Amino acid sequence: MIASLPGFWKLYYQAVASQADYRPSDPAIYRQGGVDQKARLLSPLEAPSNEYAQANGVAGMALYHVVIGPDGKPQEIVVGRPIGFGLDESAAETIRKASFQPAMKDGKAVPVLLDVVVQFRIYSKRTNQPAKPDAETADARPKLPGPYSGVHP
Repeated sequence: MIASLPGFWKLYYQAVASQADYRPSDPAIYRQGGVDQKARLLSPLEAPSNEYAQANGVAGMALYHVVIGPDGKPQEIVVGRPIGFGLDESAAETIRKASFQPAMKDGKAVPVLLDVVVQFRIYSKRTNQPAKPDAETADARPKLPGPYSGVHP
């Protein structure tokens, strides 16, 4: 069954089976602390949710380990802390399309392992509705005691 999974899940399950965090097999891939200038995300990263997750109130953050190549493009994506419900697949696709500034070491771009956190929110149709004024707030006169509540010419 593992053979039929996407690459980001295969590497996740290999790390789980070895009871260790994911480490790239290529020794030429740097960690963020080993470079002169760190890689960074250049575009907003908002992975879309899906109907199932929204209907079941699934929200939270998920962690992904991403190898950013010298060209600034994600080369390898691995689930670090999954959220499930099809949201990890959505996040991986969003990360693939994102643009990154590559890491620099000794003046040249190098591949680096970057941890990316993706947040999923619950959206409601009610949050898009403007608030309706009730009978109390419709009255524009102040409700403070003293000279502020009197009618002034």
